[in-house]
Amino acid sequence: MKKTFLSHIFLLVHYTIILAQVSPDSILNQIKKRWEKIEDYTVNVTIYVDIPFLRIPEKKAILYYKAPDKFHLETKGLTLFPRTASRFSGPELLRMPYTALYVRRERQGPLDLHVIKVIPLSDTGQVVLATLFIGTQDAHLYRVETITRDQGKVLLDFTPGDNPYGLPRRVLITFEVPHAELPAGFTGDIDTGLESESLHIGAQQKKFRGKVAINYENYRFNTGLREDIFIKKEKK
Repeated sequence: MKKTFLSHIFLLVHYTIILAQVSPDSILNQIKKRWEKIEDYTVNVTIYVDIPFLRIPEKKAILYYKAPDKFHLETKGLTLFPRTASRFSGPELLRMPYTALYVRRERQGPLDLHVIKVIPLSDTGQVVLATLFIGTQDAHLYRVETITRDQGKVLLDFTPGDNPYGLPRRVLITFEVPHAELPAGFTGDIDTGLESESLHIGAQQKKFRGKVAINYENYRFNTGLREDIFIKKEKK
């Protein structure tokens, strides 16, 4: 038993030394250096929205980006494109002052991941705390879990794309839809997209979870996008 105890102590000390040698900033800097090479990009997006009580058809659009923070979505008709996709997905999050803490290294299926917590130093932003899951082999961002001031918990799952900058080919956003208003006396089952929730007579308010999936195709990088693309035009 004494030998087992000592072996456990040895493993704990060994693991603590390994964690102490891992610099979260050096890992995050690998990602940031790739992003800093992006001056602009244009990409075709397909948006799928799954929110309770809303029927929103699949929508195709063109997304324009110009560093550091300009976005423009070009499409016909009204399109729901969550600002969350850019605000919490990485570049904008890591652009603000923050402190980073290395939490652990873990395996999820075939993925070996660094888990790093990022705490924004500004108290005026939306993000209170973010947990980043980053591939140990490719330094790609695979998941961001954020705690926000107004939107609760927001999860972003990334499928890395085939480009040198680490931008995704798919993002799945899961979020809370707060205080869905229901008519008095409503009862029944509603498909929230993640699970079936049962609502009973007298229910007035209930939080649901929604999803938005965004597919990105045909990135065109650093083509010198004009500034007027990002100027809001007045409706005639």
